[in-house]
Amino acid sequence: MAMWQYLYGGTWVPQDFIDYNVYKPYLCAAMAFGSTAWMTVPFETAQRAFYADKTWPLELRRNYTSPTNALLRIPFEEGPAYLFKGGFPIVANQMAYFSVFSIGY
Repeated sequence: MAMWQYLYGGTWVPQDFIDYNVYKPYLCAAMAFGSTAWMTVPFETAQRAFYADKTWPLELRRNYTSPTNALLRIPFEEGPAYLFKGGFPIVANQMAYFSVFSIGY
């Protein structure tokens, strides 16, 4: 949301003119989505791995101490692609959020 505000608020309309630019909110939403939505996937995956680790049997646990610890260890133990595994629903969530959020402006 901060990225969208930065992009949308950085545009300018001359005084005494109504801003009829219908595409500006959608363009800013697409730019904000494209630059930030993919970054949430590794953090969400690490958080899910941390909480799931507590429910596994002792012999299968990875013993993550925090979501940050999981985020740092997963690329070396499971491979970097594991952090983006199952990321489509998260990215779709972010895309829907930015699309609906921009309609209000």
